[in-house]
Amino acid sequence: MVHDRDEAFIDERLARISKETASLRPRPDFRRRVQRALDAEREADSRRVFVRAGRLVLAAAMVLAIGTLAFAVERNEAANEATAISYGVEELEW
Repeated sequence: MVHDRDEAFIDERLARISKETASLRPRPDFRRRVQRALDAEREADSRRVFVRAGRLVLAAAMVLAIGTLAFAVERNEAANEATAISYGVEELEW
């Protein structure tokens, strides 16, 4: 069957590659370089947490500022209208 021949070919090839690469080893400083890369990535991840949290706080502050501004404008208009009514001078709205 074709499937059995394919498996045999793959097994042969894997065995050959395994023999040819058996003597290969990582460089002596490999573990240190990997650990340094992992530490740098972990540090970058902790910075991302603060940046993401800062963005959320900034967005919430902007929404709060817009709401406060809208409230202040509305209160100012209401105060102006109340003052105009008390003096008997009210602008007509068309």
